[in-house]
Amino acid sequence: MFIAIGAVLIVLLAVAVAGTRKKNKNKSSDDIVRIAKAMETEWTSSIDVSGYLEAADVQKVQFRGTGAITGVFVQVGDKVEKGQLLATIDNTSQRRNLLKARQELERQKTIASEKELELLELELQIAENNMEYTKAVANFDGEVTEVNIHVGDYSEAATTLNLMQIVDKSYLKAYVEVDEMDVRNLHEGMEILLNFDSLPNQPVKAVIHYIPFLGTYNSSSGIGTKKVEIRIPEPPEGIYPGYSFSSTIESKSNIKYLLVQSSAVRSQRGKSYITKKNADGSFSKTEVAVRYLGEGLSQVLSGDISAGDEYVLNSSSQNGSGPMGGAMMNGGAGGPPAGGGGMSR
Repeated sequence: MFIAIGAVLIVLLAVAVAGTRKKNKNKSSDDIVRIAKAMETEWTSSIDVSGYLEAADVQKVQFRGTGAITGVFVQVGDKVEKGQLLATIDNTSQRRNLLKARQELERQKTIASEKELELLELELQIAENNMEYTKAVANFDGEVTEVNIHVGDYSEAATTLNLMQIVDKSYLKAYVEVDEMDVRNLHEGMEILLNFDSLPNQPVKAVIHYIPFLGTYNSSSGIGTKKVEIRIPEPPEGIYPGYSFSSTIESKSNIKYLLVQSSAVRSQRGKSYITKKNADGSFSKTEVAVRYLGEGLSQVLSGDISAGDEYVLNSSSQNGSGPMGGAMMNGGAGGPPAGGGGMSR
């Protein structure tokens, strides 16, 4: 994740050193200290994602019964509707069993007990189901993209072979993994642009369709992720299922971030502190919780410090135990957030 702070950085990084002095109790002379101001700003997150396209839906047509194929009623390129008959297998045995079940139920209606009639009705239902298993129908509106069977071929029930394939091309979709730091900046219905090698300099409009409630924890990286669904409602010519894409998703947050330079933060016994300059010119150590954002900046999550407050910048030698020295800061990791690549101005 890249966090773009903008022109505020120039102000934040401009350190005032105009003669401010702080009394050193261990030395006879005073030390010149560097002072900066806490700044508040909105921020923009840039999330880099990539993936590949999938069709809206794909049906690999199979028979649930076994027998010789007696009819193939579509060919590659045909448009089909949900429920349309695609192919059939021999149903002689199934039809015979269905007729027998119906006949037996009618014969027993006046003489059989209630439980016997219930059993005969179940046998009739089984025979009707077996009859339906000799048919292959379309599960949705789509286009036939493969036909690998011919009349006279023999088909086994639930074979792993792809006898026929139907594809729903009404939209294209993709799934991308977004980490817990970045997913909070996304919302369903958010429009984004995808870049394809097959369409150079022609970004394709897409939308974030679904963000699941449940995430997945990655023990190796120590962070959680969510599989976010992206859709292209109106796919242009030139992109197809299987094509890869990349995208940089930018989202401006409405939340104000209070920022300080990370060199001002010092860590001691698991807690973080900032030395704040008070209105009367004195200095006080203030406990804070911070989150390192990268490129020498930290977000103040809590503590007695506000926008415009002045604070002391520590030298590198003084701050060896601080966040820039590699120690973990209270309220967040001592390095850039997961997915980060620093700041972009």
